[in-house]
Amino acid sequence: GDGIKANFGVPIPSESEAERARAARDAVACALAMGAGLAACHRDWAARGLPLARQRIGLFTGPAVVGAVGSDDRMKYTSVGDTINAAARLEAFAAPPGAAIDEGPQRILIGESTRRLLGDAFRVGDLGVHGGKGRSEPIRIYRALGAGEAMPREEPK
Repeated sequence: GDGIKANFGVPIPSESEAERARAARDAVACALAMGAGLAACHRDWAARGLPLARQRIGLFTGPAVVGAVGSDDRMKYTSVGDTINAAARLEAFAAPPGAAIDEGPQRILIGESTRRLLGDAFRVGDLGVHGGKGRSEPIRIYRALGAGEAMPREEPK
């Protein structure tokens, strides 16, 4: 398929709120960096008359089962559980008609559990509470918009 899954804060379980917050901030920073990379690709592709691409990212923080699964013939390191499913639902979220959340080449949607851990490190937009396929409880969805004032910025080298 064309999907990519990345896990932050594993394989060693996060023991503190500070560790979970760092993993959440790292995940959002990584997603934003992916968007910057896509923008660079777009400049090159547009100059060559090639079609442009879009990326959707879903981030959700919580417990998961992580490890190697399979057999001697086929082994895979993966993560499973409701947290992983929630992130996948955020990535695939279809906004209600008229909602303008898909503008631009990148969309990063995060759940409330991730949002709480970010503090003011990132600017986010509240998209409201929505149900999701396979979820019994609706979740509040936010869109990550960029680094906040508290986000340290590296000086150019």
